[in-house]
Amino acid sequence: MKRIEAFDVARGFCVAMVVVLHATLLPEATARFEQPICRMALLLLISGALATPVLSREWSYAKRRSLDLLWLYALWTPIVLVALRGPTGFLEIAAELVSPQTHLWYIAGLALLIALAWLSRRRPAIPVAVSAAAAVWYAMGGRTGAPGYDAVAHFAVFFFLGLHGRPVTEAILARCGPRIGLAAAFGTVALIASPLPHTLITLGSAGALLFVAQGLAHTPFAEMLARFGRRTPDVYLAHGPVLIVAGRLLGEVGWATLPALVIGTIVACIAIRHVADWMGLGWLYTRPTLGSGSWQWIATLRPARS
Repeated sequence: MKRIEAFDVARGFCVAMVVVLHATLLPEATARFEQPICRMALLLLISGALATPVLSREWSYAKRRSLDLLWLYALWTPIVLVALRGPTGFLEIAAELVSPQTHLWYIAGLALLIALAWLSRRRPAIPVAVSAAAAVWYAMGGRTGAPGYDAVAHFAVFFFLGLHGRPVTEAILARCGPRIGLAAAFGTVALIASPLPHTLITLGSAGALLFVAQGLAHTPFAEMLARFGRRTPDVYLAHGPVLIVAGRLLGEVGWATLPALVIGTIVACIAIRHVADWMGLGWLYTRPTLGSGSWQWIATLRPARS
């Protein structure tokens, strides 16, 4: 399956916006920024498009993809909780794993959606219809009381639209040039400023930003975003703890320091991944399997035989 650069560009934009939002939510932040609400919708749309191999593979492939994500979720949840709250008890970690309250809901939700995509691969209309109904329920004020579950209910429809609509998306993007991308940029701003219901704004602006990404493709700025986009898991997983530490060191996060903080956080997250790989800690980002080199670090914990 060919790589679509617009997907990487759009993912880079999404992860940058996620970092911006979380930076403005720091206790030290004096800057407040209401982002376009489409960032997670667009990220799920692209995630669905990139998950299309699940539809033609055996269950073992879908299971492996889901388990990879659940490994990351289980491993990074205590890391994020400790960064947020300090020393954290087992019961608190267990409660978070069952009902995600942090940004890691996306990782757990994606694992669930990939499994559901395989199970419903022969009846694609069913998950699209059910997830659309869940989005409508959320838009009408429905809530479960668990932020992670609510987020999945809100955005799952975008995953299934991206999953089953990839051929159409590719055909449209192939005809999208810089002029259409520019028009889509203005359309996105108009949608966000409009009084339309949030669900329609989210759907329209997510699609429009994908056209913007295609229109920007092969420009220097787009290539930078694409590089970030290809490292989305590295940044998404680690940006929370990095932001918390940076916020405490800075003492205050205002508009003057926000851009440097966001860029520095993204670069630091990518650097942390490189250092982890260099130190043999790749299992922080990739689920180890029996017989793989990822388990070799355990051998260092065993006393050598005489």
